[in-house]
Amino acid sequence: MFFEKFSNNRLKKLTLTEIKILLWLTDLIRWNISPLHQYVIRLSDLSERMNHKNIKYTELKSTFIQLAETEILVQERSLEFEKRLIENIEIPSRSQVISFKMHAAIEILFLRLAKMFNTDEINLLLKAKSTFTIKLYTLVRDSVWNGDIVTIEELREMLDVHDQYPRYANFKARILVPASEEIKSLLGLSINFIEQKSGNRINSLQIQLSRSISHAHLDINQDYFLDQAKLFTKFIDAKLTPDLYSKWLQKGEYAFIVALDYVQTRIGSIRQPVPYLSKLIETENFGQVINGLRPEEYLLIRGFLDPFRNITSVTPQFVIEKEFRQYCEDNGYERNTLQLWLKAKDKIINDIHGFVSNNRKKKHPNHT
Repeated sequence: MFFEKFSNNRLKKLTLTEIKILLWLTDLIRWNISPLHQYVIRLSDLSERMNHKNIKYTELKSTFIQLAETEILVQERSLEFEKRLIENIEIPSRSQVISFKMHAAIEILFLRLAKMFNTDEINLLLKAKSTFTIKLYTLVRDSVWNGDIVTIEELREMLDVHDQYPRYANFKARILVPASEEIKSLLGLSINFIEQKSGNRINSLQIQLSRSISHAHLDINQDYFLDQAKLFTKFIDAKLTPDLYSKWLQKGEYAFIVALDYVQTRIGSIRQPVPYLSKLIETENFGQVINGLRPEEYLLIRGFLDPFRNITSVTPQFVIEKEFRQYCEDNGYERNTLQLWLKAKDKIINDIHGFVSNNRKKKHPNHT
Protein backbone atom coordinates (compact mmCIF):
# COMPACT_ATOMS: atom_id res chain seq x y z
CA MET A 1 0.00 0.00 0.00
CA PHE A 2 1.04 3.62 -0.56
CA PHE A 3 2.13 4.37 3.00
CA GLU A 4 3.83 1.03 3.52
CA LYS A 5 6.21 1.92 0.70
CA PHE A 6 7.80 4.39 3.11
CA SER A 7 7.98 1.92 6.04
CA ASN A 8 7.39 4.59 8.66
CA ASN A 9 4.57 4.97 11.19
CA ARG A 10 4.74 8.74 10.91
CA LEU A 11 3.63 8.55 7.30
CA LYS A 12 0.46 6.64 8.18
CA LYS A 13 -0.82 9.80 9.85
CA LEU A 14 -0.27 12.10 6.90
CA THR A 15 -2.64 14.99 6.31
CA LEU A 16 -4.44 15.38 3.00
CA THR A 17 -2.01 18.10 1.89
CA GLU A 18 1.02 15.99 2.82
CA ILE A 19 -0.30 13.03 0.84
CA LYS A 20 -0.85 15.29 -2.16
CA ILE A 21 2.70 16.63 -1.88
CA LEU A 22 4.00 13.05 -2.02
CA LEU A 23 1.88 12.28 -5.08
CA TRP A 24 3.04 15.49 -6.74
CA LEU A 25 6.70 14.70 -6.02
CA THR A 26 6.14 11.22 -7.44
CA ASP A 27 5.09 12.65 -10.79
CA LEU A 28 7.88 15.25 -10.81
CA ILE A 29 10.54 12.62 -10.12
CA ARG A 30 9.02 10.36 -12.79
CA TRP A 31 9.66 13.07 -15.36
CA ASN A 32 12.86 14.61 -14.03
CA ILE A 33 14.86 11.79 -12.47
CA SER A 34 18.30 13.24 -11.79
CA PRO A 35 21.60 11.30 -11.72
CA LEU A 36 22.77 13.92 -9.20
CA HIS A 37 19.59 13.46 -7.14
CA GLN A 38 18.97 17.22 -7.28
CA TYR A 39 15.60 18.82 -8.01
CA VAL A 40 14.08 22.25 -8.47
CA ILE A 41 10.34 22.71 -7.96
CA ARG A 42 7.71 25.43 -7.80
CA LEU A 43 4.93 25.12 -5.25
CA SER A 44 2.68 27.16 -7.55
CA ASP A 45 2.63 24.11 -9.84
CA LEU A 46 1.26 22.00 -7.00
CA SER A 47 -1.33 24.64 -6.15
CA GLU A 48 -2.55 24.74 -9.77
CA ARG A 49 -2.77 20.96 -10.04
CA MET A 50 -4.69 20.79 -6.76
CA ASN A 51 -7.10 23.34 -8.26
CA HIS A 52 -6.75 25.48 -5.14
CA LYS A 53 -6.76 29.00 -6.53
CA ASN A 54 -6.74 30.62 -3.10
CA ILE A 55 -4.40 28.27 -1.25
CA LYS A 56 -1.79 30.16 0.73
CA TYR A 57 1.78 29.73 -0.44
CA THR A 58 3.08 30.08 3.13
CA GLU A 59 0.93 27.14 4.24
CA LEU A 60 2.15 24.95 1.38
CA LYS A 61 5.77 25.87 2.07
CA SER A 62 5.43 25.18 5.78
CA THR A 63 3.80 21.79 5.14
CA PHE A 64 6.45 20.88 2.56
CA ILE A 65 9.30 21.72 4.95
CA GLN A 66 7.68 19.80 7.80
CA LEU A 67 7.17 16.76 5.59
CA ALA A 68 10.74 16.99 4.29
CA GLU A 69 12.11 16.51 7.80
CA THR A 70 10.43 13.11 8.20
CA GLU A 71 12.89 10.29 8.83
CA ILE A 72 12.28 7.31 6.55
CA LEU A 73 13.45 3.79 7.31
CA VAL A 74 15.46 2.58 4.31
CA GLN A 75 16.61 -0.95 3.57
CA GLU A 76 19.51 -1.68 1.23
CA ARG A 77 20.49 -5.33 1.04
CA SER A 78 21.32 -6.31 4.63
CA LEU A 79 21.59 -2.71 5.82
CA GLU A 80 18.83 -0.74 7.49
CA PHE A 81 19.09 2.98 8.20
CA GLU A 82 17.07 6.18 8.41
CA LYS A 83 17.24 9.06 5.95
CA ARG A 84 15.37 12.31 5.74
CA LEU A 85 12.70 12.33 3.08
CA ILE A 86 14.22 15.45 1.52
CA GLU A 87 17.69 16.92 2.13
CA ASN A 88 19.55 20.20 1.56
CA ILE A 89 16.47 22.34 1.02
CA GLU A 90 17.15 25.82 -0.36
CA ILE A 91 14.39 28.43 -0.53
CA PRO A 92 15.57 31.86 -1.72
CA SER A 93 13.87 34.82 -0.08
CA ARG A 94 10.65 35.94 -1.79
CA SER A 95 10.76 33.03 -4.21
CA GLN A 96 8.42 30.12 -4.91
CA VAL A 97 11.32 28.05 -6.23
CA ILE A 98 12.61 25.30 -3.95
CA SER A 99 15.73 23.24 -4.63
CA PHE A 100 16.67 20.10 -2.74
CA LYS A 101 18.47 16.77 -2.86
CA MET A 102 17.07 13.31 -2.29
CA HIS A 103 18.84 10.12 -1.29
CA ALA A 104 18.83 7.50 -4.06
CA ALA A 105 17.01 4.99 -1.86
CA ILE A 106 14.22 7.52 -1.25
CA GLU A 107 14.01 8.19 -5.00
CA ILE A 108 13.40 4.49 -5.55
CA LEU A 109 10.35 4.64 -3.28
CA PHE A 110 8.88 7.44 -5.38
CA LEU A 111 9.65 5.57 -8.60
CA ARG A 112 7.76 2.57 -7.22
CA LEU A 113 4.79 4.83 -6.59
CA ALA A 114 5.10 6.09 -10.15
CA LYS A 115 4.52 2.51 -11.29
CA MET A 116 1.29 2.46 -9.29
CA PHE A 117 -0.23 5.75 -10.52
CA ASN A 118 0.05 7.32 -13.95
CA THR A 119 0.08 11.09 -14.42
CA ASP A 120 -3.65 11.27 -15.17
CA GLU A 121 -4.47 9.45 -11.95
CA ILE A 122 -2.24 11.74 -9.91
CA ASN A 123 -3.82 14.84 -11.44
CA LEU A 124 -7.25 13.55 -10.39
CA LEU A 125 -6.14 12.42 -6.93
CA LEU A 126 -4.69 15.89 -6.31
CA LYS A 127 -8.28 17.17 -6.45
CA ALA A 128 -9.59 14.69 -3.84
CA LYS A 129 -11.25 16.19 -0.77
CA SER A 130 -10.53 13.34 1.65
CA THR A 131 -7.49 11.34 2.70
CA PHE A 132 -9.68 8.24 2.70
CA THR A 133 -10.46 8.73 -0.98
CA ILE A 134 -6.75 8.52 -1.78
CA LYS A 135 -6.13 5.70 0.71
CA LEU A 136 -8.99 3.56 -0.61
CA TYR A 137 -8.01 4.14 -4.24
CA THR A 138 -4.41 3.25 -3.38
CA LEU A 139 -5.64 0.10 -1.71
CA VAL A 140 -7.49 -1.18 -4.78
CA ARG A 141 -4.52 -0.28 -7.00
CA ASP A 142 -1.87 -1.89 -4.83
CA SER A 143 -3.23 -4.50 -2.43
CA VAL A 144 -6.79 -5.60 -3.18
CA TRP A 145 -7.93 -7.10 -6.49
CA ASN A 146 -11.37 -7.38 -8.02
CA GLY A 147 -13.28 -10.15 -6.25
CA ASP A 148 -11.02 -10.27 -3.18
CA ILE A 149 -12.61 -10.77 0.23
CA VAL A 150 -11.16 -8.83 3.17
CA THR A 151 -12.30 -8.82 6.77
CA ILE A 152 -13.61 -5.60 8.29
CA GLU A 153 -10.62 -5.53 10.65
CA GLU A 154 -8.16 -5.98 7.77
CA LEU A 155 -9.81 -3.12 5.90
CA ARG A 156 -9.69 -0.93 9.00
CA GLU A 157 -6.00 -1.66 9.40
CA MET A 158 -5.20 -0.97 5.75
CA LEU A 159 -7.06 2.36 5.92
CA ASP A 160 -5.51 3.11 9.34
CA VAL A 161 -8.81 3.62 11.16
CA HIS A 162 -8.40 1.15 14.02
CA ASP A 163 -10.27 3.17 16.64
CA GLN A 164 -12.49 5.39 14.51
CA TYR A 165 -16.14 4.44 14.05
CA PRO A 166 -16.00 1.05 15.83
CA ARG A 167 -19.50 0.14 14.63
CA TYR A 168 -19.49 -1.16 11.04
CA ALA A 169 -22.54 0.93 10.10
CA ASN A 170 -20.69 4.13 11.06
CA PHE A 171 -17.45 2.96 9.42
CA LYS A 172 -19.39 2.32 6.21
CA ALA A 173 -21.37 5.59 6.33
CA ARG A 174 -18.50 7.88 7.33
CA ILE A 175 -15.58 6.36 5.40
CA LEU A 176 -16.38 3.67 2.82
CA VAL A 177 -19.39 5.29 1.16
CA PRO A 178 -18.04 8.89 0.88
CA ALA A 179 -14.61 7.67 -0.30
CA SER A 180 -16.04 5.28 -2.90
CA GLU A 181 -18.45 7.95 -4.16
CA GLU A 182 -15.63 10.46 -4.66
CA ILE A 183 -13.51 7.81 -6.37
CA LYS A 184 -16.36 7.11 -8.78
CA SER A 185 -16.86 10.82 -9.44
CA LEU A 186 -13.17 11.65 -9.91
CA LEU A 187 -11.73 8.47 -11.39
CA GLY A 188 -14.69 6.63 -12.89
CA LEU A 189 -14.09 3.55 -10.72
CA SER A 190 -17.10 1.93 -9.04
CA ILE A 191 -16.23 0.08 -5.83
CA ASN A 192 -18.99 -2.26 -4.71
CA PHE A 193 -18.72 -3.75 -1.22
CA ILE A 194 -20.58 -7.08 -1.01
CA GLU A 195 -21.20 -7.76 2.68
CA GLN A 196 -20.32 -11.24 3.96
CA LYS A 197 -22.08 -12.39 7.13
CA SER A 198 -21.30 -14.86 9.88
CA GLY A 199 -24.66 -15.38 11.53
CA ASN A 200 -26.20 -11.92 11.85
CA ARG A 201 -22.86 -10.13 11.93
CA ILE A 202 -21.06 -8.64 8.92
CA ASN A 203 -17.43 -9.68 9.28
CA SER A 204 -15.97 -9.28 5.78
CA LEU A 205 -16.48 -7.59 2.43
CA GLN A 206 -16.02 -8.80 -1.13
CA ILE A 207 -14.72 -5.95 -3.24
CA GLN A 208 -15.96 -5.66 -6.82
CA LEU A 209 -14.40 -3.09 -9.14
CA SER A 210 -15.70 -1.68 -12.41
CA ARG A 211 -14.15 1.16 -14.42
CA SER A 212 -16.28 3.28 -16.74
CA ILE A 213 -15.24 3.32 -20.40
CA SER A 214 -14.63 7.08 -20.22
CA HIS A 215 -11.88 6.47 -17.65
CA ALA A 216 -10.51 3.22 -19.10
CA HIS A 217 -7.13 4.81 -19.79
CA LEU A 218 -6.52 5.01 -16.04
CA ASP A 219 -6.24 1.22 -15.96
CA ILE A 220 -3.21 1.37 -18.21
CA ASN A 221 -0.05 2.49 -16.47
CA GLN A 222 1.24 4.98 -18.97
CA ASP A 223 4.81 4.18 -17.96
CA TYR A 224 4.74 1.76 -20.91
CA PHE A 225 3.88 4.55 -23.33
CA LEU A 226 6.37 6.81 -21.55
CA ASP A 227 9.07 4.15 -21.91
CA GLN A 228 8.26 3.81 -25.61
CA ALA A 229 8.55 7.58 -26.07
CA LYS A 230 11.82 7.67 -24.10
CA LEU A 231 13.31 4.84 -26.17
CA PHE A 232 12.28 6.60 -29.37
CA THR A 233 13.78 9.97 -28.39
CA LYS A 234 16.93 8.34 -26.98
CA PHE A 235 17.41 6.39 -30.22
CA ILE A 236 17.37 9.60 -32.26
CA ASP A 237 19.33 11.58 -29.62
CA ALA A 238 16.48 13.92 -28.69
CA LYS A 239 15.13 15.05 -25.30
CA LEU A 240 11.69 13.99 -24.15
CA THR A 241 9.93 16.65 -22.08
CA PRO A 242 6.55 16.45 -20.28
CA ASP A 243 5.15 19.03 -22.71
CA LEU A 244 6.27 17.01 -25.73
CA TYR A 245 4.89 13.76 -24.30
CA SER A 246 1.60 15.49 -23.47
CA LYS A 247 1.48 16.78 -27.04
CA TRP A 248 2.02 13.29 -28.40
CA LEU A 249 -0.87 11.96 -26.32
CA GLN A 250 -3.23 14.83 -27.13
CA LYS A 251 -5.34 12.58 -29.39
CA GLY A 252 -5.15 9.54 -27.15
CA GLU A 253 -3.07 6.41 -26.90
CA TYR A 254 -4.31 4.89 -30.17
CA ALA A 255 -3.13 7.88 -32.19
CA PHE A 256 0.24 7.90 -30.40
CA ILE A 257 0.96 4.20 -30.94
CA VAL A 258 -0.19 4.18 -34.58
CA ALA A 259 1.78 7.34 -35.42
CA LEU A 260 4.86 6.09 -33.56
CA ASP A 261 4.71 2.79 -35.44
CA TYR A 262 4.46 4.68 -38.75
CA VAL A 263 7.52 6.81 -37.99
CA GLN A 264 9.61 3.94 -36.62
CA THR A 265 9.05 1.82 -39.72
CA ARG A 266 10.23 4.73 -41.90
CA ILE A 267 12.93 6.15 -39.63
CA GLY A 268 15.62 5.95 -42.30
CA SER A 269 13.78 8.28 -44.67
CA ILE A 270 12.64 10.91 -42.13
CA ARG A 271 15.11 13.72 -41.45
CA GLN A 272 13.60 15.09 -38.24
CA PRO A 273 11.58 12.33 -36.57
CA VAL A 274 10.47 14.29 -33.46
CA PRO A 275 8.78 17.22 -35.25
CA TYR A 276 7.54 14.77 -37.89
CA LEU A 277 5.82 12.65 -35.23
CA SER A 278 4.37 15.74 -33.55
CA LYS A 279 3.04 17.08 -36.85
CA LEU A 280 1.65 13.69 -37.84
CA ILE A 281 -0.31 13.39 -34.60
CA GLU A 282 -1.51 16.98 -34.87
CA THR A 283 -2.71 16.87 -38.49
CA GLU A 284 -3.62 13.25 -39.23
CA ASN A 285 -7.16 12.02 -38.66
CA PHE A 286 -6.94 9.01 -36.35
CA GLY A 287 -10.69 8.72 -35.92
CA GLN A 288 -12.43 8.45 -32.59
CA VAL A 289 -10.15 8.73 -29.57
CA ILE A 290 -9.65 5.51 -27.64
CA ASN A 291 -7.55 4.77 -24.55
CA GLY A 292 -7.12 1.94 -22.09
CA LEU A 293 -5.90 -0.84 -24.38
CA ARG A 294 -2.53 -2.46 -24.87
CA PRO A 295 -0.28 -1.14 -27.68
CA GLU A 296 -0.54 -4.35 -29.69
CA GLU A 297 -4.34 -4.09 -29.51
CA TYR A 298 -4.23 -0.60 -30.99
CA LEU A 299 -2.16 -1.91 -33.90
CA LEU A 300 -4.61 -4.79 -34.30
CA ILE A 301 -7.49 -2.30 -34.59
CA ARG A 302 -5.50 -0.26 -37.10
CA GLY A 303 -4.88 -3.38 -39.16
CA PHE A 304 -8.58 -4.26 -39.15
CA LEU A 305 -9.67 -0.75 -40.15
CA ASP A 306 -7.23 -0.36 -43.06
CA PRO A 307 -9.29 -2.34 -45.65
CA PHE A 308 -12.35 -0.16 -44.90
CA ARG A 309 -10.65 3.15 -45.69
CA ASN A 310 -11.80 3.27 -49.32
CA ILE A 311 -15.33 1.87 -49.02
CA THR A 312 -18.45 3.85 -49.94
CA SER A 313 -21.16 1.39 -48.93
CA VAL A 314 -22.52 1.00 -45.42
CA THR A 315 -21.63 -2.23 -43.62
CA PRO A 316 -24.11 -3.53 -41.00
CA GLN A 317 -22.83 -3.59 -37.43
CA PHE A 318 -23.33 -7.34 -37.02
CA VAL A 319 -21.15 -7.93 -40.09
CA ILE A 320 -18.44 -5.62 -38.73
CA GLU A 321 -18.49 -7.43 -35.39
CA LYS A 322 -18.30 -10.86 -37.04
CA GLU A 323 -15.40 -9.80 -39.27
CA PHE A 324 -13.56 -8.12 -36.39
CA ARG A 325 -13.82 -11.13 -34.11
CA GLN A 326 -12.66 -13.40 -36.92
CA TYR A 327 -9.77 -11.02 -37.63
CA CYS A 328 -8.79 -11.17 -33.94
CA GLU A 329 -8.86 -14.97 -33.94
CA ASP A 330 -6.77 -15.08 -37.11
CA ASN A 331 -4.17 -12.90 -35.37
CA GLY A 332 -3.92 -14.87 -32.14
CA TYR A 333 -6.59 -13.19 -29.98
CA GLU A 334 -9.01 -16.11 -29.68
CA ARG A 335 -9.70 -15.70 -25.95
CA ASN A 336 -10.24 -11.95 -25.79
CA THR A 337 -12.21 -11.23 -28.95
CA LEU A 338 -15.48 -10.35 -27.20
CA GLN A 339 -13.85 -8.13 -24.56
CA LEU A 340 -11.79 -6.32 -27.18
CA TRP A 341 -14.87 -5.82 -29.35
CA LEU A 342 -16.84 -4.34 -26.46
CA LYS A 343 -14.02 -1.91 -25.68
CA ALA A 344 -13.34 -0.91 -29.27
CA LYS A 345 -16.69 -1.23 -31.05
CA ASP A 346 -17.67 2.46 -30.77
CA LYS A 347 -14.41 3.53 -32.38
CA ILE A 348 -14.52 0.83 -35.06
CA ILE A 349 -18.12 1.52 -36.07
CA ASN A 350 -17.76 5.32 -35.99
CA ASP A 351 -14.48 5.24 -37.91
CA ILE A 352 -15.94 2.99 -40.62
CA HIS A 353 -18.98 5.24 -40.93
CA GLY A 354 -16.58 8.17 -41.18
CA PHE A 355 -14.71 6.47 -44.03
CA VAL A 356 -17.99 5.93 -45.91
CA SER A 357 -19.11 9.52 -45.41
CA ASN A 358 -15.80 11.05 -46.49
CA ASN A 359 -15.43 8.79 -49.52
CA ARG A 360 -18.96 9.58 -50.71
CA LYS A 361 -18.20 13.30 -50.44
CA LYS A 362 -15.07 12.82 -52.54
CA LYS A 363 -17.00 10.81 -55.13
CA HIS A 364 -19.92 13.23 -55.24
CA PRO A 365 -18.55 16.59 -54.02
CA ASN A 366 -21.77 18.46 -54.84
CA HIS A 367 -24.02 15.92 -53.15
CA THR A 368 -25.45 16.99 -49.78
